[in-house]
Amino acid sequence: MKIGMITSSYPRFEGDIAGTFVRSLAGEIAGLGHEVHVLAGYDPSLDEPVSPVQVHRFRYAPVERWHRVGYGQSLEGDIALRKGMYPLLPGYALAATRAMVLWHSRVHFDLLHAHWVVPGGGVGEVVSRLTGAPLVISLHGSDVFMLEKNVLARWVARRAFRRARRVTGCSTDLLERAQGHGLLPERSRLIPYGVDNARFRPDPAVGLEQRAQLGIPSDAPVFLALGRLVHKKGFEYLVRAMPDLVQRFSDLKVVIAGGGALSEELQRLATELGVASHLLLPGSVPWDKTVRYLNMADVFVLPSIHDQKGNVDGLPNTLLEAMACGKPVVASRVAGIPEVIREGENGLLVDERAPEQLNAAITRLLQSPGLAARLGSANRARVERELTWRRVAQSMVEVYEQALAPGH
Repeated sequence: MKIGMITSSYPRFEGDIAGTFVRSLAGEIAGLGHEVHVLAGYDPSLDEPVSPVQVHRFRYAPVERWHRVGYGQSLEGDIALRKGMYPLLPGYALAATRAMVLWHSRVHFDLLHAHWVVPGGGVGEVVSRLTGAPLVISLHGSDVFMLEKNVLARWVARRAFRRARRVTGCSTDLLERAQGHGLLPERSRLIPYGVDNARFRPDPAVGLEQRAQLGIPSDAPVFLALGRLVHKKGFEYLVRAMPDLVQRFSDLKVVIAGGGALSEELQRLATELGVASHLLLPGSVPWDKTVRYLNMADVFVLPSIHDQKGNVDGLPNTLLEAMACGKPVVASRVAGIPEVIREGENGLLVDERAPEQLNAAITRLLQSPGLAARLGSANRARVERELTWRRVAQSMVEVYEQALAPGH
């Protein structure tokens, strides 16, 4: 099978965190014996990393610095389209369509796979009409949020949903929200993300090395949150849970690793609450280094929320990576999280925006090391059983086959 993927994010250099899940999926599909071509927008920071698939970059702006669509750059704090982005979108869509049609004429794709219904699904819809190639769309989170907030995005999404033979989502929540905007339930399928369980695995020695690099004692309790510093990650509420935790565990460290605009705000809040000496904000972590941070942690905390505009993560990759590293998890009961974390079985779930519940759950794990170990082992086992990228790729190939079947 020859597959043409269109995506607005794909790793631009080794260690880039943008679109790593798209690369992982594409690579595994190629590993199953299929020919995969990925079309992604050009970016000034591009230093093309080695890839198991054929990657084709397209330019869409006359000036180098105007290439700013995708790669986490399109949204301001993940709550609104950045100023100056609208004029770039027509050129992006036209260039992407032209590139897809060109490569289809050379390769003759059996199927098109668009990541994010906007802008990818919109491009895929046009290319599918021009070439006749069947279309599959994958929803990832911010795209559904945008179509809920933007009239033009809704129009594009409705056309794309009508054309798509199958639509996948990483959470039931995303699929249900999309069904309110034209997605037919019988065309949708839940496919959670996967994780590279060979790369992400328990490694206490690496964890101790990372603690030493950050100046954290080997026996201090460490809670890790990992992700871009934007409101929907809910990191503020982890900081608000810290004062009571510090009173109980005077040597604890909370590490919130990631880049973003909220770093100063989180540091200021920690200072106001008197816990600044217990909070570490090391900044952005390259993807190939995240396994070191995960192995450093005693507990992985994912305090996700619906932000002030209603945006929420579909299913954070960092959660699956923490599970693969055998870490006990405390996470919010939102979006796709409860579909992989089951209360008391492989983690503890709390309400969003509830620092007192975060405090109680973290305290419970610290006071019950046996429970923490059991939850961590259950996470590793579940990843190996259900959530590897190979299993996800097999499920996606099943979707492709359904989309290609007569009568689809």
